[in-house]
Amino acid sequence: MHLSEYMAANNLDDEVVATGVNRSRVTISRIRRRLVRPDWETINALTEYSDGQITANDFQHLDGAA
Repeated sequence: MHLSEYMAANNLDDEVVATGVNRSRVTISRIRRRLVRPDWETINALTEYSDGQITANDFQHLDGAA
C-alpha cells in the first residue's frame, strides 16, 4: 500500500504522519504525491508506523499515479 493510500484509508494528514515517523511535513507530502522516493531509513520508519502495510515495494514507481 503506497503512503497516499494508507493516509487516505486512515484519514491521516501530512503533519500527523510526519510526526509519527520523525520527518518533515514537506518530506511526507513529497513522498505521498510520488515526487520522491524515501530513503531506506524513512521506508523502515513508514513500515513500522503502518504496522507493515507500507513496504519498500510500494515506492518503485514515481509516475504520480495512485
